[in-house]
Amino acid sequence: MKGAVRINLGEFTRFFRVVPLLLLALLFGYLPVANAATVPLAPSFQKATLQIVVDNDFAVFMGDASGATRLFYQNDVAWMTQASTAAALDIAPLSGESYIYIAVMGGGGGEDYGGYLNGVDVVSLPGAQVASGRSPLGSGVLSSPYIKLEGFVSGYSASNAAAGTQDVTLAQMQSALTGITWSSAVATGTDSTGNVPNYKTSTVCCTSPLSGKAWNFPTNSLVVFRYPLSSLGLPVKGGNSQVTVDWNAPASGDAPTGYILQYKKSSDPDTAFATFSTPAAATTIDTVTGLTNGISYTFRVAGTNTYGTGAYSETRTATPTGPPPAPTNLVSTPLASSAQITFTDPISDGGSTITNFEYSTNGGSTWTAFSPVDTSSPATVPGLTDGQTYQILLRAINALGNGTSSASVSVIPGLVTRISNFSASTPTKGVRANITISVNIAGKATFSIYGKKIPGCIKVATQGSSPSITATCAWKPATSKPGTVVVLVTPADNSYSASTYTSGQLQIARRSGNR
Repeated sequence: MKGAVRINLGEFTRFFRVVPLLLLALLFGYLPVANAATVPLAPSFQKATLQIVVDNDFAVFMGDASGATRLFYQNDVAWMTQASTAAALDIAPLSGESYIYIAVMGGGGGEDYGGYLNGVDVVSLPGAQVASGRSPLGSGVLSSPYIKLEGFVSGYSASNAAAGTQDVTLAQMQSALTGITWSSAVATGTDSTGNVPNYKTSTVCCTSPLSGKAWNFPTNSLVVFRYPLSSLGLPVKGGNSQVTVDWNAPASGDAPTGYILQYKKSSDPDTAFATFSTPAAATTIDTVTGLTNGISYTFRVAGTNTYGTGAYSETRTATPTGPPPAPTNLVSTPLASSAQITFTDPISDGGSTITNFEYSTNGGSTWTAFSPVDTSSPATVPGLTDGQTYQILLRAINALGNGTSSASVSVIPGLVTRISNFSASTPTKGVRANITISVNIAGKATFSIYGKKIPGCIKVATQGSSPSITATCAWKPATSKPGTVVVLVTPADNSYSASTYTSGQLQIARRSGNR
């Protein structure tokens, strides 16, 4: 028949046999499908390498401004192969670490030390210092411009140092660095001796692949250099009240369209991580601001795209360094022509030891450093005029600058008894009412009204101690006539003068109800 459809029964049968198999294959994943898009992989941080060579041996420690806190690397190879073995070391500071300490050791002959910290030559790295003195000297030996510290390493052997196998423990390094004084180890020139601050270029240790510049140090000795991590250009780098975080995009996987940069104080739990910024994918560096100098912070970064937030990077820590935070909780005590100020130390030293405090008596327009130096509470502000009111400010000083100012505390200098905070519960004729005053010095108080001493309120002993000294008596008004109360306080310390206080006029109510 014209137009009729012919059906091949064989093909029809095969079709209905194949379709169920295809459906099963799809159901159980036997057929290949396109890869599903996912959230980004974790970002990473660029390695910051340590590559140094010492003729003959060295050990590396991490720490803070006060000293070494962790053994980072113990060299155990001879100087000829140090360059290739050290190049892979990744400088990754932990919580609270702000300095890297390098103990260099010589085993005889000319002693040289040179190399790079994250690509910066050790002879020119900003902030570099060398141990130059110790108090007390102990087992140290002065050899200007160095102090030799091998005497603090039990069993120190020049032959071990020559072989690159002399170990230095953390405890030995901490003992050696107790009481150490530091001098600049930033090169100012070059000469044949190579002693700080002049490097030399005729070296045993430090030619290619290094710069050829090196420090000389005394033969058969151990000397220590240190470097602030803030000068190394690390991928997470502390500054003044801020930290710059520089990360790498994920090397593979689905690309991020943006990032989440988070931070917390290193001492806090991971639940304390807070988001600082969410930059677009083109940005892989940001500076976290508003941080406290001298406090260690931890950072992490995650990529984001339309499918969500990927895994966070490994964490990195850094400590912003700069002038110290403000001292707090100032309390003043007036003295003759001066004032004693007690305070709570700043929560950190800013990353460098506090060297002094200074004060202002004019709202911060001018500041005066304590002389002699005073770095602990209480401190005495001198040169004040008795009876004049001052608003005192304090701030700490370190090698990085003048710190944040405290809140002000008021003081009137002079050995004068001062009465304040007069209060009287509502006085009513024939009803007892308490009268209370605050004073700055222990003693006895006498209360009068209408020109007469109030019975039971004569020579009332004060209670409490500074700054919370009070005197209270019970008064039963005999009349409803208004009046003012006059208080005379005689101090127990007769070096203070007595003082009087007159209240405002008190309204005395008439008693109501039945007697």
